[in-house]
Amino acid sequence: MLYRPFGKTGKDISVISFGGMRFSEPKNLEKSADSLLYAQDKGINYFDTAPIYCDDRSEEIFGHALRQLPRESFYVSTKCSQAKGDDLRKSLERSLQRLGVDKIDFLYIWHLMSSADWEKRKQGGAVEAALKAKEEGLIGHLLCSSHMEGEALTKVLDEEIFEGVLLGYNAINFPYRRAAVEQAGKQGIGVVTMNPLGGGLIPQNPDRFAFLKTDTATDVVSAALQFNLSQPAITTA
Repeated sequence: MLYRPFGKTGKDISVISFGGMRFSEPKNLEKSADSLLYAQDKGINYFDTAPIYCDDRSEEIFGHALRQLPRESFYVSTKCSQAKGDDLRKSLERSLQRLGVDKIDFLYIWHLMSSADWEKRKQGGAVEAALKAKEEGLIGHLLCSSHMEGEALTKVLDEEIFEGVLLGYNAINFPYRRAAVEQAGKQGIGVVTMNPLGGGLIPQNPDRFAFLKTDTATDVVSAALQFNLSQPAITTA
């Protein structure tokens, strides 16, 4: 497994990371947790989840798996979409309990959809509450997760509040987000890309995306991941 520095956080994370949005059998705790343990055994050390994923079972699955691993062997991230500071704090405390850790390595201000949405998070106290939790040692690093267009997202990153960003980026939509990826690179902000396979569209249409293949990535899944990871500013897919 290859590892890259996550921006200026001092953390080196695997270039392939584990996203917990989908499990084939989320009600099967043991089977789902085994997939995390398998990933960790293969060198993945960055695990991303969120409240409500998999009918609100993802954090529980993660906790079951991560409790079986040495704490120094992984980094875990989760998210919070609440705009009010008190609500963010409650969500954070619930995530800590379910994940079985005393600190969230990377907490995302989740699902930023517009500039107005971002202002609402600040005015509602969510960002302030998150920064306070970071001072208390409950959060290692504060990041944002966004579905905004690249140019609009660069304005959020320019405020220099966040140490990393999670955004959708793949061979289908990259022009839409390229500006934000480039801006993050200039600022030394870590970049995590979600949906690197286009939500399944790329592997489901191998002939259409055959142009992505290279000498070192001869199937479209590997090629699509390589497409992301060939971008210098992207830390992990």
